Amino acid sequence: MNCKPGDLAMVVRSYSGLNYGRVVRCIRTVTVQEVVNALRRGGIKAVHDGRQEVYWAIEGSMLVRGVRTNRSIEVPFAPDSSLKPLPPMDDCEPESVDTCQPEEEAA
Repeated sequence: MNCKPGDLAMVVRSYSGLNYGRVVRCIRTVTVQEVVNALRRGGIKAVHDGRQEVYWAIEGSMLVRGVRTNRSIEVPFAPDSSLKPLPPMDDCEPESVDTCQPEEEAA
């Protein structure tokens, strides 16, 4: 598993090509069935293919595009294999990442 609960992670793999570079926060792992159900509610036909992929409920969203319909929906899930954890930024919050600077070394 790449991530753990609370991690900020960058999307480094995107099957639809729509999510590269997105930053999300991993909240908890979810079952494949939860992901399939969310996709179906969004109008995307989804079938569990038997792979044992780990998925995260995320703060943020991923765009998922239906293969046959080319319709895109946002879902609050991301596969662990598509995420790379970001290193901690000390006391910086994600909303203020642009203003966070490395701490000065003591002289």
